[in-house]
Amino acid sequence: MYIQFKNCMNHMKQLFTLVIIFFSLNCIGQTYSKNDFYPYPISKVPAKEWEKLDIAKTKSFSVFINAGKLKIVKDKPLPAGIEYAFANGKLLAFDCGEWGGGLYYKPFDASNGSFVVNGQNKKATNEIGSYDFILPAKDPTRNLIKDKYVRVASGNTKAIIPYKDYCLFIQGLAHMSENYGSLSKLTVQKDSFTVSKVLDLDAAPTTMTVYKDKIFILTYNSFYCINKQKKELILNNLFWRGLYPHSIAVINERNIYIGIYGGYAKINLPKKELKLFMYNKQ
Repeated sequence: MYIQFKNCMNHMKQLFTLVIIFFSLNCIGQTYSKNDFYPYPISKVPAKEWEKLDIAKTKSFSVFINAGKLKIVKDKPLPAGIEYAFANGKLLAFDCGEWGGGLYYKPFDASNGSFVVNGQNKKATNEIGSYDFILPAKDPTRNLIKDKYVRVASGNTKAIIPYKDYCLFIQGLAHMSENYGSLSKLTVQKDSFTVSKVLDLDAAPTTMTVYKDKIFILTYNSFYCINKQKKELILNNLFWRGLYPHSIAVINERNIYIGIYGGYAKINLPKKELKLFMYNKQ
């Protein structure tokens, strides 16, 4: 699934906000209530219940906030690439695991010739079309990679969000013995792109969000809070490794919700406390 707006907006932050809201409200499946889940002691995970969660990949849940309230939905299959509307084109966050990925820009008008990425001239090409052979037959990313893009940054790109007057994006990979990631900054001025790394992460990130200028990042097995470009590892060696936490919804710092395979988790930031809730109809 990907998102396309016909009318471009002048303010990047407003545009990205609309994209994220549209994605949350439309690219989802059935809605669930908290009564459909029951608390489970994390001290007993991993074990048979962890295996039960891992097997329940058809019961993957996402969380988001709508009108100040938590919404829990069953995921639809996610594509390898998600396209974000932009002022003069679109950004494609592309992730094919061990096969690679990147952050790409598709201009609405590629006839201008070259674009500038970190001071170097680049041309739009169809280089990511070579990933066609590893994408599932029904993955809508196939429709995207047929076009020409400018590669802004290499690496598996998990998410991109507006922050102040620029964008933040996370990249990384968890595969076999590899488990690494980073948070980077993207500044755009017309056809010029500047990318710089903000900080490294100790594990591959899966998603992120911003709440009152604080950046919350989920990784393969941990939870970070980034405040004024300083990272704090809030929780580590978490049970959800292998359960792919892929959505985060913040009501306040005591009510942070995480969507995972088989249910959802809740974090109380001041107490550094984590609770697990499992779907009761596995």
